[in-house]
Amino acid sequence: MAISAGDIVIVQGNASDGWDMKIVPGEQGDILYFNGTNWTKLGHGTDGQYLKTKGHAANPEWGTIAGGGDVVGPASSTDAQIVLFDGITGKLIKAYTGTGVLRADSGVINTDSDVTDLVSAASDSASGKVELAIASEVTTGTDTTRAITPDSLAGSTIFGRKAIQITCFDYTANTTTGDGKGYFVVPEEMNGMNLVRVHARVITAGTTNTTDIQIANVTDSQDMLSTKITIDSTETGSDSAATAPVINATYDDVATNDLLRIDVDAISTTAAKGLIVTLEFQLP
Repeated sequence: MAISAGDIVIVQGNASDGWDMKIVPGEQGDILYFNGTNWTKLGHGTDGQYLKTKGHAANPEWGTIAGGGDVVGPASSTDAQIVLFDGITGKLIKAYTGTGVLRADSGVINTDSDVTDLVSAASDSASGKVELAIASEVTTGTDTTRAITPDSLAGSTIFGRKAIQITCFDYTANTTTGDGKGYFVVPEEMNGMNLVRVHARVITAGTTNTTDIQIANVTDSQDMLSTKITIDSTETGSDSAATAPVINATYDDVATNDLLRIDVDAISTTAAKGLIVTLEFQLP
């Protein structure tokens, strides 16, 4: 019996039966196993297969890992880093290095800088995304989908303004010239506000020439108007005057306990009767 290198010699039977020798040619990677009667050879499998046992009373065999078993990734990774497929083979993976909000569309991950399309609009009965209101929208006061900021509230003409009225002359009394026809002390809640609008009104109009009014900050020793309030002849309100008043932006601010004074610098030849001055203030 000739035996070549690499052959496998298997003894079958037992001593009482006599020697029954079997020569099985062998190759690198072959494995011997007992099939329940004799020892035999399991030839080598293919690259990537694994040896699979099928339990008692069954022969082993080579198996293939589902999916090919050849997923390849980077040489190193960061703890808790997200893993993504690399390409379309299904066998390569890569670490995700994006920064931002992750969004999946049909299973594909992307970094999204704007996810507003995923959030519904807010209302007065439901939460959601909102737009910040500007001052004029706060003034309108009818929007139910915008949020009010401190700046827009302060800039609104209804909610952000403070208006005061000073009666300088009784409603049936003639106006006269002079400083200090009315005074106003700035309260703490108006600290830091600016004078933004002025208006004057008489009850009975004067005739010939104008009624001219200045607002003075006694505390700062400054006039607050660069162009005075004017009520024209036969008119009762400064809103119809030919020359509109102008607030001096350098001296328009007020502070807690500032004393403001109403000065009448000129009156009509036939004096008007009564005088009410309105001052409006707003945060800058």
